[in-house]
Amino acid sequence: MNRLFKVIIFLFCFIGFYNVADASHSIGGEMRCDNLGQGKYRVTIILYQDCINGEPEVIAQDNPAIVSVFEKGSNTLVAYSGMQAITTDILPASQAPACLQLQHNTCVRRQYFVFGFNLQETGEYTFSYQRCCLSAAITNISNSSSQGTTLFVNSTGVVNNSAYPKILMPSYTCTNENFGIDVSANEPDGDVLKYRLLNVYNGGDSKNAKPNQATPPPYTPLQYSGTSSWQQPLTGFGELYIDPSTGMLQGICKQAGKYMIGIACDEYRNGQLINTSVLNYVYAFVDCKKFVKAGIKRDELVPKIVGDVKLLKVQCGQGNTVQFTNQSEGATSYVWDFGDTSTVQDTSSAVNPAYTYPQPGRYTVKLTAFGPECINKIEGDVLILPDTLTTDFSAQGGPCIFDSIHVSDLTNATGSPVTKSVWVAGQNVFYGDVSTVYFSESGQQKLQHIIMTQNGCIASAEQTYQVKRINVQACNDTIVKAGTFLSLSATGATSYHWQNLGNVSNSIINVNTATPLVSCKETGKGFLYAVMGSDADGCRGTDTVAVTITEKGYVIVPTAFTPNGDGQNDVLRVHMSDMEFVEFSVFNRRGNQVFISNDLQIGWDGKYKGSPEPNEVYYWMVKARDANSEMKIYKGNTTLLR
Repeated sequence: MNRLFKVIIFLFCFIGFYNVADASHSIGGEMRCDNLGQGKYRVTIILYQDCINGEPEVIAQDNPAIVSVFEKGSNTLVAYSGMQAITTDILPASQAPACLQLQHNTCVRRQYFVFGFNLQETGEYTFSYQRCCLSAAITNISNSSSQGTTLFVNSTGVVNNSAYPKILMPSYTCTNENFGIDVSANEPDGDVLKYRLLNVYNGGDSKNAKPNQATPPPYTPLQYSGTSSWQQPLTGFGELYIDPSTGMLQGICKQAGKYMIGIACDEYRNGQLINTSVLNYVYAFVDCKKFVKAGIKRDELVPKIVGDVKLLKVQCGQGNTVQFTNQSEGATSYVWDFGDTSTVQDTSSAVNPAYTYPQPGRYTVKLTAFGPECINKIEGDVLILPDTLTTDFSAQGGPCIFDSIHVSDLTNATGSPVTKSVWVAGQNVFYGDVSTVYFSESGQQKLQHIIMTQNGCIASAEQTYQVKRINVQACNDTIVKAGTFLSLSATGATSYHWQNLGNVSNSIINVNTATPLVSCKETGKGFLYAVMGSDADGCRGTDTVAVTITEKGYVIVPTAFTPNGDGQNDVLRVHMSDMEFVEFSVFNRRGNQVFISNDLQIGWDGKYKGSPEPNEVYYWMVKARDANSEMKIYKGNTTLLR
């Protein structure tokens, strides 16, 4: 009998936080596959839909759902089936707890589908479901409302009952608070489960939102925005960890929004990996106003090196007396429980108490904060160890960004060995026993070394650096006629070196100067010339110039521009030669004119009536007269990117 293989994909999101447009209605999905033996498979799909912002007509198109089956290896389509939903219901909305004020509405519609397939018993298969589009404005996904999702599971030859989620996702999680969300699964066969972050895949598009047949594997990952990725989905917005043993998702989110996070659950039997399940969530983080908020200060180092959201303090070699700092808000009185099970006298009503524990160990501390109308509670752990740990380091190198800084660890640990080492150089993090680090940002930067021992002691040392950056700027991209000389230029450094990237015919004259000449002989587009500049400290910077060389009159409009105010490529302009300019106009994708000019020196700044236009593709049209005074019309498109 083949292996029962299951994947769960559950994209649960907060509804009512953003407007949803077009076909963007999907807020989740779950899929699992049961191998019933003799080539019989049962596939279950659960879809979650936004019944506040989703268009009713679009939601209705989810029913029936269609599953495609592909033969593994060849990816040949062997079957597909459409089924009507067997149940449809509305999930109950989560209620805000006492002391918490929220402004939100939620409505989640849930549909169940069950499919049956009779396939060759000896085969291995991929079962796929695709649908577009995801909920709009997912913070860490680029253009989420134009991307869909692919749910897929694989069958193998091992008999197994699928694990399934223990609980539903919360409809919201508060920002700026350490969170712990249980994403673990029930395992009916007693297999060992391990959890990790996983990639998430696109499926369908705005033109084919519900494919009659899913495309065959492999599938295209979703495009994350900015510095976010499936490995670090909260990069730039907070911190995220997953406990590989418990399936507890932990961290802190510092910016309200919706975040796609993919999670894998690996099943092991007798030490062998027999199955991988995936759970993909769109988490909603909202700003919560608490009338009373209980808070205990957490050691700054703990979240940087320990993936344990419950741990507040680690105290090593400093005795058993622990000082606690109260960070509650809106409270008038307090009750502390220090978690010492050897006595009933382990309580206090002080604001910032200290408590002496009978011996080293890990203790759970609870704080109840009382306000005029309600109370709020919080708890966390303190770890006390007799071990001692001190750290220092030496560092040599710099002073420029990306210069190698050679570091040497001077740690002294007793009681247990150092098992984790983290170097933080500004925004860059280096793990393990490294010998060199570097800064990628200029200005005053901090180099910090954080270490942790096997028993859990934590220590750090830091040094401050003044990091230099030189901003080398080359002249703008340009277009010239063949048979002429082009004067390049660069600023921002004390010495320069130019290089011709790939085209030797159009040679550079005087490469070691800020203003060399290019002999423009060969025609073509996008000839690149790079300049490297350096200053007296050896700090370097680079820039490039793209040159188009033509033999006749031309009209060129860039394929993209970035009106973000950085002084580079902020305005969309027309470039032309041997032509008489008449008019330049720009239209959005709905055909509405957003810009028009009769002056070649005036370009589009990405605004319409003073307001910024959204990031998308725009269409342009240029009218110009050639050398014979004949009117010519040129058309194309450009992408606005901020």
